[in-house]
Amino acid sequence: MANVIFKYAVTIELVIGYVLLALCATTTWSLLVFSASYLLEVSVLYSIFALILVKFIPDKLWLYGMGWANRITIVRAILSITVFATVFHWESVSIMGYWWTISVAIAALSMDALDGWVARYTRTESSFGARLDMEVDAFLLLSLSLLVFLSGKVAFWIVFLGLIRYCFVICGLIWPFLEKDLPMSWRRKVVCVIQGIALVFCLAPATSDSLAVAIGGSSLGLLMISFWIDIRWLYSTGFPR
Repeated sequence: MANVIFKYAVTIELVIGYVLLALCATTTWSLLVFSASYLLEVSVLYSIFALILVKFIPDKLWLYGMGWANRITIVRAILSITVFATVFHWESVSIMGYWWTISVAIAALSMDALDGWVARYTRTESSFGARLDMEVDAFLLLSLSLLVFLSGKVAFWIVFLGLIRYCFVICGLIWPFLEKDLPMSWRRKVVCVIQGIALVFCLAPATSDSLAVAIGGSSLGLLMISFWIDIRWLYSTGFPR
């Protein structure tokens, strides 16, 4: 019974999230002068996110509720969704629009360290919270990499920076050893932060095409090295000699 009540409570919180979504989306829509379809797109994306969250949230979380750390991550997801939906209207994005999008992305990136700290401070750390945080990070990186490509500064290869996480998940369906849990790694966290900062720099109107290519290429190389280290660890532990 408690689990059912908790899931209803989570659903109510996610519905309240529509209020923040409406505020962020309406502000973006108004400032960037997008068509009304932008508001529909962010609503659909958030609805998909909410349905996935309710489906996969573990029952044991009812012991302490959603928790403030996960609520912060949900706010980050809302900000990331407003950024991603900009991809569908990139032809209408002005210089001011790029700076506004960058500001929203920076807000989402800045909150990345906050949800982890809150989880540790309130002793509400969970594998679900860590996974949620990681998926929101990946979604934001995909959004930014698409915008960098659409800006015309960097060729399509920059999108792989945002797709590599999803490629890793797909490969896990083929090679099960990739689905094992990885130990906490500061290297992985730092590399993720670097990717976000690099993409923001690449997207900035003040950054030249050549500099964007150099920053994007270096960041992609660093990310691939980080993934290779994790894959080697997973392979060595998944197939003991």
